[in-house]
Amino acid sequence: MATKEKIVIKKDAQLTGGDKFNFNLIVIGTPCTNSVLREIYETTPDATKVTDEYPGENKGILEILRSPWNSTKALLIVAGSDKWGVKAGSELLEQAQDIENDSIITEWKQLKAIFARTIPLDKYIFIEIRKRIKFESLPPGLRIDRYPLTYYFDELSGNLKIWAMGGLSTKGKLTISDDLVVLVGNMITIEGVSGSGQGIMPPVYAIPFSFQRKDLDFLKIIYFEGDGTVYLRYRDKKIVLPPNQEYKMSFKESNETYMLNIKNHGLLYKERISVE
Repeated sequence: MATKEKIVIKKDAQLTGGDKFNFNLIVIGTPCTNSVLREIYETTPDATKVTDEYPGENKGILEILRSPWNSTKALLIVAGSDKWGVKAGSELLEQAQDIENDSIITEWKQLKAIFARTIPLDKYIFIEIRKRIKFESLPPGLRIDRYPLTYYFDELSGNLKIWAMGGLSTKGKLTISDDLVVLVGNMITIEGVSGSGQGIMPPVYAIPFSFQRKDLDFLKIIYFEGDGTVYLRYRDKKIVLPPNQEYKMSFKESNETYMLNIKNHGLLYKERISVE
C-alpha cells in the first residue's frame, strides 16, 4: 500500500476492504499465489492478464490502472505467470524508480502506464556498441578473431547487411520474424593491434534480456518504448537512450582501459535487413 509518506507491506490475506478503498496499491505476484491479483482480474477487464488464456503468459507485466475499489486511487500491477515473470516486471519497476532496502517511492503519473507496450511488428530497434580497448602493455601475440556473423549498417538508408565469416552459414543464427524487437551490433578495436576488430549480431526476441558472451555480459536490455527509446543497464549504470542518441563512458579493468559508445539508431524496417 502506498501513501505520500510511506509504503506499508502486507500479504494478500492481510489486506482489508478498507485498505483496498483507501490506499494506492502495488500488487506483486502471480494469479495462483495472490488472491488480490485474482480479484483484480475478475473486476478489471482492462488489466493485462498473465494466465494461460491471456497474452501475458511467461512475461513480466508492469501496468498502472485505476483501482477497482476506488476510482480515485491508483493500482500498480507487478505480475507474471511464474516467478520469472514477476522478476521481469520487477526489473521494469526498478528501472523506472529507485528501490531501497525497505521502501519504494512511486510517482503516480496520472494513472497511465509508465512504459509503452509494443513497437510495430514490421520494425525493430537497432543498437550499436563500439568499444575501444587500450592496454597499458600489449600481451604477446594478441589478436581478435571475428565472430561467425558480422554486418554493415548504412545510417542514411537504414539498410542492414549481415553475413557469415570464414565460409560459415547464418542458418539458425538469426531469424527475422515478428518476434524480433532488437538487434545489437557490436564492434571492438584494440589500440596498437593492426586491423583488429569484430562484429556480432545478437537478436533479441524478448525482454528483459542479458547477453551471455564475454564481451557483452555487461549489457542488459530492460525495456523499450513505442517510439524506440530503450532502457539499458551497463556495468550497473542505468541508461535511457532515445532514438538517434548515444551514450559514452569509459572504465578500467586491470591493465585495460575501455572506451565505450552505445548508439540507438531507433526504429527501422525489418524489410531492409539482408541476411546472406
